[in-house]
Amino acid sequence: MVIAGNPTSLLGPDRPGEVANRVPGPVDDVEDVRVGVGPDGAPTSVVVDQQLTLSGVGDFSFKEPGPAIDVVAPAGAGSRPGLRRGSVIWEGFSPGGKTLAASVTLDPATERSKLPVGITVTRSAAATEVRITNQTGLPVTVSDGEPDRSALDVAASRALAALAAGRAPIGGAGGVPAELPTIAADSPVTGVARDELAPVRVRGTVSVGGGAPVTVDAVLPSARLPDGMLRVPVAGTAAVHVDLSVAFVLPDRDRLADAAAPPRARLAALQDVIWQGLRAGAVAAYLGNPRPGTSSSTFHFISAAAPGATRTAPRPLKAKPAAIALALAAALAVALAGAAVWSRS
Repeated sequence: MVIAGNPTSLLGPDRPGEVANRVPGPVDDVEDVRVGVGPDGAPTSVVVDQQLTLSGVGDFSFKEPGPAIDVVAPAGAGSRPGLRRGSVIWEGFSPGGKTLAASVTLDPATERSKLPVGITVTRSAAATEVRITNQTGLPVTVSDGEPDRSALDVAASRALAALAAGRAPIGGAGGVPAELPTIAADSPVTGVARDELAPVRVRGTVSVGGGAPVTVDAVLPSARLPDGMLRVPVAGTAAVHVDLSVAFVLPDRDRLADAAAPPRARLAALQDVIWQGLRAGAVAAYLGNPRPGTSSSTFHFISAAAPGATRTAPRPLKAKPAAIALALAAALAVALAGAAVWSRS
């Protein structure tokens, strides 16, 4: 029997109150996402090995919306998840701490646009290009104006210090100002719409046929690749093999390194770095975390055979006039809301 579409589309969302969604304390989430890649770069399989470490004493009952088509727990696991209407369901009791582990199979067609990078393979007469594109963009509005140069220098140096210490810079926190004065009180400030990406580091190899592999190691976006796209040319037109790891990282500090750049360009780079740091934190949980403590997700893209014609049926179931605003706590809330839409919608 072949079932098309995902379980949520077929059966509808959970009814109100069907899952209580409660946990006794913060949850640490570690996810390893394995993505099979077809000849054209499209995912043919997506499986997530997730470990959730609960803290606190009390009952827990929560769901991860998927949509999943299967879920299994490791052999000997004390707690086992269920699958209902495409959602992974966890229920039980935590005596003070509890670890939940499961392997969740997702629909690759549904996940294609939700994965942090997309892979595209194109061929010409004698060569192949593998394009790796960061697809975590969230549309935001940033400020454009002529900033006071000395204030901009201070803001950039503090953002750089935060990155050097392993922290994402946030406007209004850690010495990074919440806004910058313009060169004059009546200097205009306008809003500019653009997509902001969660930075990822891509490492691994790409090869064609039995040819020598091409090593890949890049941050998307970065000072070298500001559009978040990496093109990898490979000689030959035979079958492409990719073996790539992808992880969320801090923004590239080189974006702020050029103190001689025009002030408007430096302002744009500063806002990009702030937003990118927010985005990276917001999308750290791929499947989701019911009550975040810490979250991290790593992805492994590896070439796999093209899928068959059928698949196994799922188991039943506003800025001030004279100031240029930087990212504030409100912006973080917007980023988090946007991340939820990006990651699991």
